[in-house]
Order: sequence, then structure tokens, then C-alpha cells
Amino acid sequence: MRITKARLDRYRKDLDSLGESASRYVEALFDGLIAEHPGASVAEMREAADEAIQDSLYAFGDQASSLALDLFDEIAEAYGIEADTSIEDVIDLQAMDSKVRYLARNLVDGDFGAFKRDIRDLTKYYVKRCAFENMERNCYRNDLRYARVPSGRETCAFCFMLSSRGFVYRSEQTAGHAHAYHENCDCVIVPGFKGLPADRQVEGYEPEGMLDRWHECQATAGSDSDLRDEWESLSKQDRARYKGGNDAERYRRFVNAKAMREVETRDWRWLYTGDAPHYSAESGAHPDEYERECGRILRENGFPVHFRKTMGSQKGGYKRRTSDTFIKGDPWEMKNPAGNTDKTVKNQMKKAVGKEAGTAQSDRLIISNVRSDRSVEQMVIDVKSLFEDGRFVEISEVLIVGRDGDIVRVKR
Repeated sequence: MRITKARLDRYRKDLDSLGESASRYVEALFDGLIAEHPGASVAEMREAADEAIQDSLYAFGDQASSLALDLFDEIAEAYGIEADTSIEDVIDLQAMDSKVRYLARNLVDGDFGAFKRDIRDLTKYYVKRCAFENMERNCYRNDLRYARVPSGRETCAFCFMLSSRGFVYRSEQTAGHAHAYHENCDCVIVPGFKGLPADRQVEGYEPEGMLDRWHECQATAGSDSDLRDEWESLSKQDRARYKGGNDAERYRRFVNAKAMREVETRDWRWLYTGDAPHYSAESGAHPDEYERECGRILRENGFPVHFRKTMGSQKGGYKRRTSDTFIKGDPWEMKNPAGNTDKTVKNQMKKAVGKEAGTAQSDRLIISNVRSDRSVEQMVIDVKSLFEDGRFVEISEVLIVGRDGDIVRVKR
């Protein structure tokens, strides 16, 4: 059996609908409790919120868990599994109270509206969590694996990392339980079988390709040797930020954090499907053939490049220059040098900075070798050397783009 995209979309829609109903319910219940006690203190309003959220979970949390088990039973029946399923209480009320206490800081500041929005969002989060955790626990009880399947729309970097691993998870801990769910998470937990191709189990879900794109993002973030050098340069206190049982585990988390930051620079459709973003340009933008080729390579690697109409110095005075492109709203200047000397990269950085202070097109620079014989590796060395020498402080990071699709990010 393969779960259709329509079936998963219906499941997501039903969960979202329950979450919305629960959030409206908790707001109405909270308003009613406060109306009964005008002039309530911050502590009393916090307790009223706690009570309202708990009541909403009794009303809607079990319904969400039932939706998850209906999906589980469909799959188990299709594979001929006599499943042992049950709905459990999965919400840690003490942890929930801690979250409400944290949100109550808005009440201390007098922002009653913000507090109500926060408890609505928190309620939706917990309703979904009822479904997700009951799905996980029933997978574990029946010795099934499960996968996190995103919708392909605005999936966060952490969820993308977990989703790219396919049907490998047997427990909430191995799936990264500490960060497993968040407000507005569009993932769903789906039972399945390790070793059976994922696209035969869930329509449109191809974690093998997602894992390849995850590795591409890792490679752009830095080679293992570069990341190891950066790790060794961190203080003991900075390393401790990456939680883990030993140094090797903390280093793995450090590498994953670098890759996740790189994932956030890419188009979500590309991450999920591998489809390159469409060509995009402002009216009046006229990129040359080398810029278009560099843009094509970037788009094929998931960067949503948008070419801008650029302006430089004008007769009768100097006009501030604009960057060549936007990538996810950030301005980037693009250079495509033809030379292959130890000054090739240096000259492009000099042009990007400009002759007058404050006239740099952007503090972000793209340098490609689409018409240069200088290798990506050598260009990376050149940029690092200039950064280490304290040159071109106006530039904070450089993307080196290779004609064969290799892309490396170098930050100051």
C-alpha cells in the first residue's frame, strides 16, 4: 500500500482544523474565566490559561490522537499487521505550565492581546503533539519504524534533516524528541518499514533525494577539515552549547547546525523535490550571459536568485550602486572573472567594495569560475587568505560557485 498525497493532505487538514477549533475554544474559555473574575492578577490569569488549555486538550487532544490512530490502522491493515493500538495521555502538564508561565511575561508588560495569541498558538501545538506522539508510541509498541514526512511547504531546517532520513525512527528520542515539534510544524508522523523504498510507502516522499540535498548543503557549509579546524578553535564554553554525551557527539551537532543554517538559504520546493526555482528578474534587469549561467547553477542548487536592475555612477554625480541579485531577500553582488592568477579573486573583491567608502553594492559577494580556469578550491583559499589578512572588511561572506555545480560558502 502507498499512502497517497491526498490522504496525507486530508490528515494534515483535519489536524489543522482541530488545532484551530481548540485555539478558539481556549480563547473563549479563557475570556469567560476572566470575565467572571474582573481585575484578576497575573497569577490568576496564568492559572486561568492553564485551566483553559487543559480543558481544550480533553475536548480536542483525544480527537487528534484518534485521527493519528485511524491512519495507523489503515496502514497496518494494508500490510496485514494485527496492530495493538491505544491512545495515551502524552502531555506533560508540568512542562505545559512552565510554558504558560514563560508566556505570562506579556501580562506583566500589560500586553493582554499578545498573551491570548500565545496561548492560542500553544494550544494548537499541543493538539498536534497529541497526534504525533501517539503515532510514535504505537509504532514503537508494534515494532514499526516511522518517518517524519513534511508537506514540502516551508519545512524548517531541523524537520528537513529528520525527514531526509526516511523510515528509520523507532522512538521519539532517536527522532530528536527535544526539538521534535514546534508551532506551525507541517510534518506528520507516518508508520512504515525500513528497507522498503519510501516512495512506495508515501506518495511523493523521496528521502533519498532529500538526503542528497542535505549533503549538498553540508558541503557548501564547509569541508570536514575546515569544520574540524573551526571546531578546534572554539572555546570549551562555546563547544558546550552543542549538547552531547561526548566531544564526538557535540561535534556532530555542530556540523548539523552548520548544515541547517545552509538549508535555510535554499528554496523549500528544491529541498523537498529537487526542482530548481524558476528564473526571476526585476523589470529592467539585464544580466549578461555569465551572470545568467552563474544564476542557473545557483538555482539548480536551490538558491532562489532574483536579478535586479542595477545602477552605477551617473554623469553629474555619484549614485549609490545596487547589488546584482537578491537571494531570499538578501542583496548579493555577482562577479564572473575571466583570469586565473593569484589576483583574480582579489580584483573582484576590490571591484565589489568600490572606490569610495560606503559604496559597496553589498557585504555579500558571489564569485564564479564559469569563465575562469581558477578552481573552486583555489578561489576558496584566496578568499580565506584575504579575510585572514583583514582585507576587504566591507565583505562579510563569499559564495564561490563552480561551473560543475560545486558551491562553497566562506564567512569572515
